[in-house]
Amino acid sequence: MTKLQFPTKGETIERGQAISIINTGYLPFIPFTTQYKMGLAGSQTDFLVPTRVNLSEQGRSGVADWAYRPKPMSGNSFKPNIERYNEARAGEARDATPGYGMYDKKADEYVAFGPEKFQRKELRDRQTPTDQLMDDLRFTPNNDMFRRSTAIAAELANIVSSMNAGEAQSQKEDAEMEEEAILDLFYESEVPELQAIMQEARAKAEEGGTSVIGNRKKYGLSPETYDWSVKDMEDLTKMHAMISIINQNARGDLLSDKVIGLEVTKDVKFFAEDRVKGDYGNIPDAEKAEKFLADTRDNMQQKFDAINKKIKEYLTTTGHMYRDMTGGKKAPSPHTLEGFTMQTISRAREALLHNTYKDATYAFQFPDGTKAEGGPYEIALEIIPVFDSEGVLQRVNHTVAIVEMAGYEGARAAMQPGMANLLLKHMHETLKLDLEVATDILNRASTIVGTELQLMADRGNQIGTRFQTDLGFFMGDSYIAYTTMTSTMSNKEISDALFGMIMESAGSPENTKELAEMLEAMFNDGASLTQQWKDKVGGNDYTVDKGFVYAKGGGPFTGDGTGQGVGVVPFIGSSRQMGLTEALQRTPAGMSRIGTVAKNPIRRMTGQTPGAKDLLFRPDGTANREKGWLSKAFGINPSKTGFENMDPDGVIRVRESWFKKYGASRNIKEFNPYTDRI
Repeated sequence: MTKLQFPTKGETIERGQAISIINTGYLPFIPFTTQYKMGLAGSQTDFLVPTRVNLSEQGRSGVADWAYRPKPMSGNSFKPNIERYNEARAGEARDATPGYGMYDKKADEYVAFGPEKFQRKELRDRQTPTDQLMDDLRFTPNNDMFRRSTAIAAELANIVSSMNAGEAQSQKEDAEMEEEAILDLFYESEVPELQAIMQEARAKAEEGGTSVIGNRKKYGLSPETYDWSVKDMEDLTKMHAMISIINQNARGDLLSDKVIGLEVTKDVKFFAEDRVKGDYGNIPDAEKAEKFLADTRDNMQQKFDAINKKIKEYLTTTGHMYRDMTGGKKAPSPHTLEGFTMQTISRAREALLHNTYKDATYAFQFPDGTKAEGGPYEIALEIIPVFDSEGVLQRVNHTVAIVEMAGYEGARAAMQPGMANLLLKHMHETLKLDLEVATDILNRASTIVGTELQLMADRGNQIGTRFQTDLGFFMGDSYIAYTTMTSTMSNKEISDALFGMIMESAGSPENTKELAEMLEAMFNDGASLTQQWKDKVGGNDYTVDKGFVYAKGGGPFTGDGTGQGVGVVPFIGSSRQMGLTEALQRTPAGMSRIGTVAKNPIRRMTGQTPGAKDLLFRPDGTANREKGWLSKAFGINPSKTGFENMDPDGVIRVRESWFKKYGASRNIKEFNPYTDRI
């Protein structure tokens, strides 16, 4: 039976539709027909991120949501032109420096990518030598291409910055977001079984009612609240739905109707501490589950004996309020016995204070169990406070239930199953819904969560932000063209609107006008850059009309966007594959990518080298750091970093002395986007 698994966090983020990356720049292009025309292409636009870890590899591939790029037209085959070009250029020397490569800091020299990097991996071992045209791809004017893409991206940023990103709607942790998204889709579903789950849960919630403790500090409670609780009707409904699903799939003691709060976690640190893992051999799965249940009960009894001993100690030496136990200091980690006991006392006191619920309890769910034990499993504990006549906590009792989760571990085998995967299992195996229905809910839920994660990572404030991107594009069955582009942060709505604007079917007239002017400038750049490329490789005599491959002297394009021959062509593409963008920062030790004005935009901006995941796409705890480097880029002291202010033209200017200090091997002149673009 096919198993359903909620994707990994990284995959979930990539599915989000709040943020898109719009790449703008110039692409070295080798058509396989004599003519080609600029036009829109859908998801068939493949690209790759050049590897930074192992220079023998080409990188990770991705697919653009849409792209405005050259598309081959019907016509004469371009292959004879390439053959004649290679014959004419065979053995010719050139003095030019290759345009794409890495800077070796230790050797203080530029290391150009070899010609094999511009060839499909599967073709690298062929006996025939690398052709001359493929080798010429190494000599594209990449620095100038990137400099011009920066100016163009500044114009694009003006267009996209006028539109607003949405706001984050959830403040829950990512694991809770997964559960919330799936249960919200249960609400909306037309499947009777899923509707029934939420209707029954809502009835229980309305029967019990909500209860809120406003000032937690006043009552000596931990600042940490339940993941799901009686605080509001939506939370309470979802809590009852999850308890019902746990009970329908569990072995052992079922959770009661007295639960007022549910802790849901993928974290097993406290309960896993000192647990002796077993190997149950080849006994049937059902026997393994029963054995694991018995072992878990023994283990939990030991844990709660220790907790109750600690409760007695705290109540004797301090008091029954959380602030008494901490002495006004930061509480120890809840992953320790001391910290978990403090939390337990706080939870018990909270249960007492919700006086609308008599004999209230709370539940704690976490994953555990190895494959050798028949696992993994979800473990559900109901923690039952016992008070004396004066309302002072004496101890906590507990019950234990387990749910078999083999095959639902997560998107990676090493991952423990979260509650979201139990919801998927319930649909698939308990309710026996069609796989298509369950898969649709999974895909929609992961997109919702991905969108929330993107927004909660402060992506809205990054709309219009630009950064450097290295990409590779596939041409035909053999060539790869590498290029450095400028990426602009956008959102899905803006990206889709831009797509419509290019199609001349949507967008305001003013924005459409600005976009048309931008595209015209890119065509002019393409003509100029193509000439630079021809000059660099000595290709001026090798034009299409002479039976070779380069376009005529007037440039590759006519007025209707039709082109001919090898040339540097405009490219605009949108992608949400953020894991690929993270890979941009994975640079081999001692090596740096050389762009136009510096090696690495993030290091340029902050004077530091962040880890790969700190670049743009890590929502868990790094949002402030991300905001920090972005703000520093525009307000940092130039005397300390060599940075000057970014003017409205979008050009980041760096002192030549500072640039040389950090590895530049050539003279730098200030880029003027108005004169240099011509």
